[in-house]
Amino acid sequence: MRRILVRKNTEQIFLGLGLWIFAFLSSSLMGKEVPKSLISMKIRELHKKIRNMEDQLALRITQKKILSLQDIQRFQESMKRIEL
Repeated sequence: MRRILVRKNTEQIFLGLGLWIFAFLSSSLMGKEVPKSLISMKIRELHKKIRNMEDQLALRITQKKILSLQDIQRFQESMKRIEL
């Protein structure tokens, strides 16, 4: 489920990037120039968003693994109590 959400968000980010590139190209054809600094700024913003999403996903996976390890330890402790 989370992978689907991340993929969907990534697709939206790249769609946004594509729209910016399209706006740049169409404005260039019409004789108006979009500053390259503005486009590079938008690309950096989109790249930051992607990295943040990847970091959040990695954090969630790590937290899930920690919880799984804690569950295993609790189970082992309860099994030891039962054996005693």
